[in-house]
Amino acid sequence: MAYADDIARFQQQALQRQQADYERQVQAFRQQRAQEDYEVDLNQLRYGAQEALARRQEIEQQAARTSDPDERQYLMNEWHAADGEFLSCSRELQQKMPQQQQQMSPAAQQWVREHATCG
Repeated sequence: MAYADDIARFQQQALQRQQADYERQVQAFRQQRAQEDYEVDLNQLRYGAQEALARRQEIEQQAARTSDPDERQYLMNEWHAADGEFLSCSRELQQKMPQQQQQMSPAAQQWVREHATCG
C-alpha cells in the first residue's frame, strides 16, 4: 500500500500546486484589470480637463468678440462652469496620481491655489 499512498500524496501535491498556480493567475488578472481601470479613469479625467480648458478658452474668445452685455453675462457664467469643471478634473487627477507624479512647479501650485477658491 505504500506505493498507492505515494501516488495519492503525489496527486494531492500536484492538485495543491495547480490550485496555487490558479490563484496566482487570478490575482494577476485582477491586478491587471485594476491597473487598466485606473488608467482609464486617469485618461477620462485628463480628457475632461482638456475639454473644459478648451471650452473655457473658446468662451474667452467669444466674449472678446461680443459687445452685447446679456451675451457677455451668459458667457461669463459659462466660463465659470467650464473653469469649475477644469479645476474639478485637475483636483481628481492630482488625488489619483502617485505621489511622485504630483510634483508641480511652485508657480503651478500657486495658480491652482488661487483658482481653486474662485467660482
